[in-house]
Amino acid sequence: MIKHISMGVFKENAEGHSKKENMEKAKELSLNMREIHELSRIEIGFNFMDAPGACDFVSYSEYKDMDAVKAVISHPLHDKLVDFLKKVTEKTHSVTYKV
Repeated sequence: MIKHISMGVFKENAEGHSKKENMEKAKELSLNMREIHELSRIEIGFNFMDAPGACDFVSYSEYKDMDAVKAVISHPLHDKLVDFLKKVTEKTHSVTYKV
């Protein structure tokens, strides 16, 4: 099994919308990827604690194997999400690992 965690810090305003609005749209775009059958699981969360170095948004996903990961990252729904995140985030972090 492969797991992937992505986190991001959102800009206060971007693409004509507030941070909160853009985080909601990122969540919607992320959850839309449930339509991709190679994606085993996805979970989205928003940070609610103010702490140094904290990110605003986290995505946790699971995949059966690397072929599933490759299928998801080459899917148009994933492209749409990544294109959006590039416009509305200040920085992102991610890790992909096998269990």
